[in-house]
Amino acid sequence: MTVSEVLEETGCAVLPGQILGRRVHPATGRDVTYVAAVPRGGTDATAAAPGEVAEARWLTLVEALSLMPDMHEPVRAYLAARADR
Repeated sequence: MTVSEVLEETGCAVLPGQILGRRVHPATGRDVTYVAAVPRGGTDATAAAPGEVAEARWLTLVEALSLMPDMHEPVRAYLAARADR
């Protein structure tokens, strides 16, 4: 997903950061690249592309892990390091 796709699908403008990791997703078999990003301007997010995105919302790390217990470890570590800030 590109910066323009994030905006199109969630309504949230982001500034991309470092690549956190890559893998073949265990559920979909697709190659996935995980990229850190920060919101630019605001944090209002909605499922602006309902055919592609079921839901868009901000979560705490605990909430995210409860929904994605198989979260890619480098992403989990990145988020955990920032959760205490």
